[in-house]
Amino acid sequence: MNLGALRSADYRRYFLGNVFALNGMWICRITLAWLAWESTRQAGFVGLVAFLIFAPTLVSGPFFGVLADRVSLKRGALAIQSGIAATAGAMLVAAALDILSPALLALLALILGIVTSAHHPVRLALSPSLVTRDAIASAIALGAINFNLARLSGPALGGFIIATAGAHWALLLSALSFLPNLVILP
Repeated sequence: MNLGALRSADYRRYFLGNVFALNGMWICRITLAWLAWESTRQAGFVGLVAFLIFAPTLVSGPFFGVLADRVSLKRGALAIQSGIAATAGAMLVAAALDILSPALLALLALILGIVTSAHHPVRLALSPSLVTRDAIASAIALGAINFNLARLSGPALGGFIIATAGAHWALLLSALSFLPNLVILP
């Protein structure tokens, strides 16, 4: 495997930040699904929450893809990372205050879905812009590996934290996982 993208200091920092952010995104998703189950004990509601998390990618994803070609990718990434962190933070506050109703969970799932649908095109466009032309294939491959590993490790880590410490701690970790990119990107 070609690791040429890692020669770029900007890409290395962004890649490392994304290790945390992508895991945090998946931790947030699994915790939201757990909270949906915990609050209603209805598989149908968990399915609705999952739909609200993932369906916006089909609807608003193409719009955000076009927008990603017209905005500063770093500023867009900062806004999106902040949005996902704020959504996890809002879930944490609502859970801590014990005001997480099914309607609020559904709303937060939809917000997370919309913000995440913006995340994918910006993430995919930003990586190649941080490396030289000959390292673009490496940046794309490393980004795909990072994303797919996070699809495995994020829910596993989130489930472990929920089981051992509780959903509040999983949401806190999720919100904090975006801090590295918020420091790295500016």
